Amino acid sequence: MAWIIFLLLNSGFNSLWGALSKKQLQRHSSVSFSLVFRTMVLLLLVIPAAIHFQVPQRPLFWISASCSGILGAMLTIVVFEGFREDYYSTYALRNASPLFTWVLAVIFLQEPINGWVITATLGVVAGSLFFYRSRSFSRHGLVGAALVGANTIFHKTGIGVSSPYIYPLFSYLFSVGTLGIYSLLHPREKERLTMTIEEWRSILPISVLAFLAAVFGFLAISLAPVTWIAPVARVRLFFGFLLSYFYLKERERWSDKLIGGMLILTSAALIAFVGR
Repeated sequence: MAWIIFLLLNSGFNSLWGALSKKQLQRHSSVSFSLVFRTMVLLLLVIPAAIHFQVPQRPLFWISASCSGILGAMLTIVVFEGFREDYYSTYALRNASPLFTWVLAVIFLQEPINGWVITATLGVVAGSLFFYRSRSFSRHGLVGAALVGANTIFHKTGIGVSSPYIYPLFSYLFSVGTLGIYSLLHPREKERLTMTIEEWRSILPISVLAFLAAVFGFLAISLAPVTWIAPVARVRLFFGFLLSYFYLKERERWSDKLIGGMLILTSAALIAFVGR
């Protein structure tokens, strides 16, 4: 049951930093913000990695960490580009990722096929789509969902041959490196990298929340199959609904979001307490 607690903490912190970052994204380029933001998270990840330090030796670790870092950077670029075109359809389809995770986990991790898990996964995906009532197709959102699914497989593999403390450090290191190279190769992004000390300080609290979310998320992945983790993690949408309603004052179609959130909660509970 510890994985459920870790995942709820992960979802709560993820929703909180997501809500707080909305104002930051209005002032900064999405790529430059992500680069600074992920760099801060990377520096914070040094703390648990130093406490539980061990030298990764297996080639599979380096393959998983590098691939997940590159995919994480690609996900940032793809999803933010989609946000510019159609935020709601992009975010809705991106949250269809548990379906991709389930298929890839069964194929590559040989995780068991469970009827309850399939039913609950479909329920979570349906709740995610209903949450945003998307009426248009977003190729960015669909690609983002596939990238999340693939990245989850690399996370599970990398943690399996190291630990939930060491793997995130190197995964974020490769992600920051990829975003840095991308920014340097694009003059427009390169010009936006300069930030004042005050701007760095304003991003720090968001990075601390994301660091806590990452720690609890990787701990959860180390304790349970990803076919359980991926759909239950969508509980963050329900937390996000509460924050958007009470903190951001976004109350348009709140009843639709509440229904979608309750469907996600019900489906997640099905996995957590029945489908196992």
